[in-house]
Amino acid sequence: MGKTRFDFSGKRVLVSGSTSGIGAATARLFAESGARVVIHGRNADRAAALQDEIRAAGGTAIVALGSLDSDAGAASIVQQVEAEFGGIDILVSNAGDSQPYAADWFAVPTEDWLSSYNSNVGGAVRLAKAFVPAMRRQRWGRVILIGSSAYYLPIPDFPTYGPAKAALANVMVNMTKILGGTGVTVNMISPGSVLTETMQANLLPMAQAEGWSDIDPLAIERRLIAEKWPNAAGRMGRPEEIAATVAFVASEEAAYMTGAHIRVNGGESPSLH
Repeated sequence: MGKTRFDFSGKRVLVSGSTSGIGAATARLFAESGARVVIHGRNADRAAALQDEIRAAGGTAIVALGSLDSDAGAASIVQQVEAEFGGIDILVSNAGDSQPYAADWFAVPTEDWLSSYNSNVGGAVRLAKAFVPAMRRQRWGRVILIGSSAYYLPIPDFPTYGPAKAALANVMVNMTKILGGTGVTVNMISPGSVLTETMQANLLPMAQAEGWSDIDPLAIERRLIAEKWPNAAGRMGRPEEIAATVAFVASEEAAYMTGAHIRVNGGESPSLH
């Protein structure tokens, strides 16, 4: 694998929801940095393609397929990981449904709210319960929860997502307190608008809902940032930029960082909070 500024040689890393977007970029970077990576998702073809890519570059990766939306599904994933790696040292909880763009807040079914909570919070909790006790016993571990700027800057167009990520921030603080002094750090990284595959798929529907005539994705991205989700950078982030932050928080250089909420949002925060 290529040289990076991080060294995770010998570390076992599970990145949930890593068949695309931020998760895939994070899995690639950990593999490039010497880690043994677990690719997780529900799409076998995309998982296999990423595994082949990592292995072709000289890295080590296995695939654990399944949903984290139930205890049984999570248990199956845990069994797959333990059979191959015996456990993990670093958990990156990235999996979670964002729910589609909603033009009418009041038309969103209650089931979507509950599903979003179960996916974004339930999945992370299930993985933590399975893997963190072993990290505590070995006196070293990293838990990194992927949040969203939607938790502190709610977006009405995606109404179920922000509240679920806000709950995840509470989970992060809880875990930090119970793991104090164990060598296991717990942090949350909240990206702003990031041009993932999911976001790319939503660009045109959002433009159409606004009545814009733009059909060029780059033009829509710039207009969204200028008119709806302003930030100082003037653009959306890229998955690789979030992955680099994840890697730093997992590194030895960040051993003193725990209980932190890190915003990687292009400067979109309107105030100090």
